[in-house]
Amino acid sequence: MKPKFRSKQIKIYSVCTVIIFLNCSMAFSSKAQSSVDSIPSLMVGDQLPEDFWKTKHQIYNGEDLTNKDLSGYKGKLLILDFWATWCGSCVSSLPKLSKLQQNFTGKMKVILVNCYNTRDNEKKISDFYLKRKDLLLAPQLPTVINDRSLLQMFPHRIIPHYVWIDANGTVAAITNSQYINACQIKQLLSVR
Repeated sequence: MKPKFRSKQIKIYSVCTVIIFLNCSMAFSSKAQSSVDSIPSLMVGDQLPEDFWKTKHQIYNGEDLTNKDLSGYKGKLLILDFWATWCGSCVSSLPKLSKLQQNFTGKMKVILVNCYNTRDNEKKISDFYLKRKDLLLAPQLPTVINDRSLLQMFPHRIIPHYVWIDANGTVAAITNSQYINACQIKQLLSVR
């Protein structure tokens, strides 16, 4: 009878240890998450906070990686394209985005956003740009690399994911690739 009793004690002790460990880890992760969660999620109709324009991002333009903010895009239609190098539908939409940007030069800008959770890095992205010169990416479509803040502002589970920001800095639309076309862009540009 003693071995059974001992076995039961070990099981109870193990379960208690696991419960304590989980509670502690959840407390630590919620503290860490609370500092990260200070960036609000935005929805259609929301005005962008000034931090959106002032936050520095690592931006790759096909040749160089620079740290810069998005303030240079204020006053224009801005489309954020959340993407990854391994996403087939993301990659297949890039030539269309490049062409649309050329057709609306000076009125709209597309910024690719590659988030930290895609597991892409500077090397993968620069290799992608080099191998896919046929897509007319660089420097027309610069990409934010290893992003966290834009992902927090515009959380999503599926890519490609497009966020349309009008010239007034308002989130005008959040769409999939179906709505990325000249007609939608003209319509949004005409509403001022």
